[in-house]
Parts: sequence; structure tokens; C-alpha cells
Amino acid sequence: IFTLQNNFEYVVITDASKYNSMNIKTEEPKINKNDSTVNVNGNECQLLKLSWGKLGEEYYFFNSNVAKVNPVLFRNHNYEYFNEILKVTNSYPLQIVKTINNFISIKMILVAISEEKVSDSVFKLPELENAEKNYYDMMLKMTGSEVMKIKN
Repeated sequence: IFTLQNNFEYVVITDASKYNSMNIKTEEPKINKNDSTVNVNGNECQLLKLSWGKLGEEYYFFNSNVAKVNPVLFRNHNYEYFNEILKVTNSYPLQIVKTINNFISIKMILVAISEEKVSDSVFKLPELENAEKNYYDMMLKMTGSEVMKIKN
């Protein structure tokens, strides 16, 4: 995953085969699918819950008839355990709620979805060069991600 930000000379590069974005050793989460339904923006959604023990929980609200995806396309994308979520749901979540240690809660709601043709040029990466060693080492230690510098 290449993270580019406006007016920032560095690109953070994360290996999507790692499900943990920080260098924290955790057990694999417990996955529970709940048969009850919840309405999210007019769509009846089922609930998939990931429990990370003492770290927190994640709730994925999905409707298998809306935002369908082929989970095979994401089989190696276990960053934040997304491939396992898609294996069960076969659709992109319409709402995600993440709670961390009963301290903070983050809610993300899909507000619109459409099929679009996207030019391959959108995915073209800028020319990169090695970042300064101290910054590279710091990012690797803090986030587990590599960092490169944009050449121009």
C-alpha cells in the first residue's frame, strides 16, 4: 500500500500481507457472524464482529447484495485482516465501527458507491529514491512500514 499525501515529500509503503499496521504482536482475532440485521443507509445489514481480546473489537455491517466483491482478489491483502472479512461477507462493508480498549471508537460509513472506469495512469507511482536513513529507520520501527522519498 503506497500512501501519498499532498505537499509531503515521502511515500509510506506498507506490506499488505501483514494484517497489523503497527509493530504490535497480537493473537489472531476471533470472528463472529451475527444473524441479526441492522439498517445502514436503507440497507438491511448483517454483522461480522472481530474481537481482538483486550485490544478492542471491530464491527463490520454488510449486505451481500450490495457492494459485492470477489474475495479471491483480496486473498493476500491481510492488512487489518481485510481478506478474512471479505471471505465471510463477499461484499465491501457498508459500515465499520472500531473500538480500541473501550477508549476510542471510530465509525466509517459508506455513503455512496458507483461503478467507474479508472485510467491506469491513476495508479502510476512517482519516481522514488531512498529516504534519509534516520527517517527510514524511525518509520520502520514505529509503524512497520518502509518510507521512500519522491525524487522531484
